[in-house]
Amino acid sequence: MSDGLTKLALMHDSEDMVGLTRSFVDDIKSGLSLLNNGLIPWLDDVSNQHWKGVLCLGMGGSAAGGDFLSSLCDREGRIPVRVTRGYELPKWWNEHWLIIATSYSGNTEET
Repeated sequence: MSDGLTKLALMHDSEDMVGLTRSFVDDIKSGLSLLNNGLIPWLDDVSNQHWKGVLCLGMGGSAAGGDFLSSLCDREGRIPVRVTRGYELPKWWNEHWLIIATSYSGNTEET
């Protein structure tokens, strides 16, 4: 990061979101290396599906991960990733789309 951006991050990024974003890919790789598929038998089934797309569900800041994934897949992905912030699934959704639901706080009305 340039000196100007570093100063701005130090002043305005008290929760180190810049650092967390930079370490995201390494964190995913680390988590996957620790994964024991024997404890999660359905994971292989999910991994081997030919999904038409991914629908990320989250409200407020909980949708940030889906937004990030969507941005990555818009540039580099092979299937669409959509983010929904409401209470209902979109009418077009069907069982050929993987759903990832996230809630950061656990203290909001939708959780």
